[in-house]
Amino acid sequence: MDETFLHTDKSLDAKNMAMLDRLAELDIPFVPCSGRAFNVLPKEVVNHPASKYVVSCDGAVIRDLSTQTVLHESTVTKEQALELYQKLKDLPVTFDICRRWRLSGALKAQSYLSAGYSRRSCGIYATLAYSL
Repeated sequence: MDETFLHTDKSLDAKNMAMLDRLAELDIPFVPCSGRAFNVLPKEVVNHPASKYVVSCDGAVIRDLSTQTVLHESTVTKEQALELYQKLKDLPVTFDICRRWRLSGALKAQSYLSAGYSRRSCGIYATLAYSL
């Protein structure tokens, strides 16, 4: 949604909101998709009558907005996260964990993994600093 449906400053575009109104009039569902966690998505979009489902957390969570039911959730176990961290820790990457909708930097990654917080994480991100 960032810099596509939303402006670069994260504000809503009036033309896009008008498009959502038109979709609702025609009974065409809109599915916002974002790397963001569900609870930080723009409420005006999530609560719009055209929005039927939300794909959030980089695709890790799919939610039915009419029932607030999570239809799909892809989680990472503590063991999987530790294994990935061990493989990447010496490479030129940043390793971040989104834990309970808060992003934690590389310095905290090891302690969060050791404490077992990865089970309900929104995502684990490893970004290459440059091509290997």
